[in-house]
Amino acid sequence: VISEFLQRHECTIRMWLTRAGEFAKKLHAVFFQNLHLVHVQLDELHARVKHASNAVWVWVAMDAASKLIPVIQLGERSLEMAYAVGHELKQRLAWGCVPVFSSDGFKPYFSTLTSHFGAWQPDPDTGKRVWRLNPDFLYAQVIKTRSRFRIKSVTRRLLFGSLEEYKARLKRIGLSGNINTAYVERVNLTLRRQVAKLMRRTWAAAQHFHELEEHLF
Repeated sequence: VISEFLQRHECTIRMWLTRAGEFAKKLHAVFFQNLHLVHVQLDELHARVKHASNAVWVWVAMDAASKLIPVIQLGERSLEMAYAVGHELKQRLAWGCVPVFSSDGFKPYFSTLTSHFGAWQPDPDTGKRVWRLNPDFLYAQVIKTRSRFRIKSVTRRLLFGSLEEYKARLKRIGLSGNINTAYVERVNLTLRRQVAKLMRRTWAAAQHFHELEEHLF
């Protein structure tokens, strides 16, 4: 439709979209630095890519207060990808910034976040250097049990920190204080609705990995 309206060849339109995606990615890398985020929610979204050898997931990290999306990556649903997301998030945060975290029940998130938000410190008893988490680090999970594509139960659990402090820090920014991933799930729904290649039933599935990445940015 766009090709007919602009009277340009389909390859020309595709080249424009590729250039736009690459430029948007560069802008994201430049401007999303030294961020002061308060409540970061993490989640993954399954995507269909025809010529990908493995299943592809869209990894999203967003701030519930500012609605910024500091990290968006594509890859497998694996420990390595979780570490890549956590590493990029850490690099984009301002020095000393430790947000409140919440995610789904994907287990690698815990090891990813705890390995990035701490420091090596000498043990007072043995003198050996040990890894200690930042005292401001708080992390919770929302675990949903599904049966036949319907949610049967929702379990909320705090994996690290004080529940009172968790609620207090969220209430300071005007949130309810409850453990949830509602904001990042809303972003995922928006992506599915706005990016045709992510719709569940569509003829517009992405052909290649980088094509979907450029479209997202």
